[in-house]
Order: sequence, then structure tokens, then C-alpha cells
Amino acid sequence: MPWPRLSSRVPVAPPPRRLPATYNPAMSLPAARQPSELWTVWRIDDNANVFVVREHLTEEEAERVVADFTARGHKQTYWAERDVPRDRREVR
Repeated sequence: MPWPRLSSRVPVAPPPRRLPATYNPAMSLPAARQPSELWTVWRIDDNANVFVVREHLTEEEAERVVADFTARGHKQTYWAERDVPRDRREVR
């Protein structure tokens, strides 16, 4: 039985995109959020275990995540809190 014929074309990755000499990667990123503007979504389950669901969100994003998870009807409770800098966090 003869071997199947293979294509002579070999897939080749496109050449890397060249960036202009004036490219500044920091200009393409969103402005850094101040720590006081960041929020964390927390969850507590029916065994009193507390977990971080998502962190470093805006207040609107955090409230949306809380609403989405609460609408699923699980026994867990979800809430959003303003982020506390790591050096001032208490161990839970």
C-alpha cells in the first residue's frame, strides 16, 4: 500500500510585525488604577469558607460580578469590597 502523498507546502509563520521607532508600550495600556479605586469580589460558602472570586476590578465590574453569581442561585453569598493594600491586610 503506498504512503499518502503529503503536500509540499510547509506552513510558515508570518514575519514579526515591526513596530515604529516611536512605539511606547505604556501608551497602549490603560491608565493605572489607584489602589483606592480597586475592588475585590468575595464568596462565603455554607461551611463559612471565604474565598476571593475576582480582584482588581472597578466598582461597577465588581457589582456586575456579584449580580451574575448571585443570580445563579447557589447557596454561597457574594459581596464586593474595596481593595486593601497588601501591607495593611488582616489575615482572615
